[in-house]
Amino acid sequence: FARFDGYPTDYHGAEPCDEACLLPEIRKERYSAPTGIGFLCQTGTCYAASSSMAHLAEVAAVLECPCNWFGADCPDDWAPVQAIDHTAIYGDIVATTLTVNVEDWKRIIDNHQPGGVIRIVQRDPADPVSGRVREQPYALAYAPSEGILEILTAPPDMSLHPIPREVAERVRSLPSGPIADGNLFVNPSIAGFFNKEWTYLLDEIKASRGAINRLVVL
Repeated sequence: FARFDGYPTDYHGAEPCDEACLLPEIRKERYSAPTGIGFLCQTGTCYAASSSMAHLAEVAAVLECPCNWFGADCPDDWAPVQAIDHTAIYGDIVATTLTVNVEDWKRIIDNHQPGGVIRIVQRDPADPVSGRVREQPYALAYAPSEGILEILTAPPDMSLHPIPREVAERVRSLPSGPIADGNLFVNPSIAGFFNKEWTYLLDEIKASRGAINRLVVL
């Protein structure tokens, strides 16, 4: 499928997500089409209605892995973060580099599209082996050398529920150095700039065979 949005067909165990569960870019006025009600969450929670954790009674719809989309809790593509380094501060913004192994780095870069994001994910610290997944999307600012990814982190939005801001708070608070307790991963890039036919920007430029002379990104 070029695109597929899945929703439970009834509301048993699911309801439209509370606004405090969602970052502004994925709220109902912006995402996701075509329902106009936005994402569904498991009733009374900030967890996506569809989950691969089918053994949990509260899961409203079972997600089949592999799946790599917002809220997907499939670990198939996760790349362990080996170390973190806070390299610069620009007002409230912190430049942070993540170290992953070279093979994982190549896979992340191969999948990346301009305008796409990577997700930093972790499992519930109370159950880091099989617990529920939290995630935070980041624009990939720079990949200066093999194994190194740079992101810019802003202060977490304190109007959000604690669950959707948990990873952002952890990334900002971690000291520079190896990730001592593990449980921090990069989920490779999704989405990117595309046109109304769902063609990504770079693919469209290549297909134009030189017909595009100038490109302006706002």
